Amino acid sequence: MGKIYEASAIGDKFGKWTVTSECFYTPDGRYRMVNIRCECGNEREASPWHLHNGRATMCRSCHNKINAKAWTTHGERASTLYKVWVGIKGRCLIRSNASYAKYGGMGISVCDEWRDRYEAFRDWALSNGFSDGLQIDRIDNAGNYTPSNCRWVTRSENCRNRNSSLFITAWNETKTAAAWK
Repeated sequence: MGKIYEASAIGDKFGKWTVTSECFYTPDGRYRMVNIRCECGNEREASPWHLHNGRATMCRSCHNKINAKAWTTHGERASTLYKVWVGIKGRCLIRSNASYAKYGGMGISVCDEWRDRYEAFRDWALSNGFSDGLQIDRIDNAGNYTPSNCRWVTRSENCRNRNSSLFITAWNETKTAAAWK
């Protein structure tokens, strides 16, 4: 067993969960379980692995309350723009996200205004050229998701603005190799 799995001690906090006691090891002795309590009072058993890796941060009841608030606050949870906003936050903030290593793991973050309020992101997007079929693009790939570093572009434009793109300068003009064709 790795150290990370043994590190959960009584009183440790993970999101809204607090470890209240050790529960048991599975019969084969490979997996340890702990009892946890959410800030709202709900209790359950969990694997320390799920706690340490951010897979368990709050109970289902608290999760549903947050989602219900998001749904009733703006009613746009099923919109394309809302999904873009969730995708940005996932890439930058959630370690278990498949793209975290390329974004949050490289120090790229989301400005506080956008991270905390979908409405702020939506208002910026609508006043800066968002339409279905466009993708969000960071002008400076090493920069954060902020109003001054983001724009809406087509998929092909977005593909040209990658760290792996080959840039060629000729006749005092710099373009990607694909753009020179």
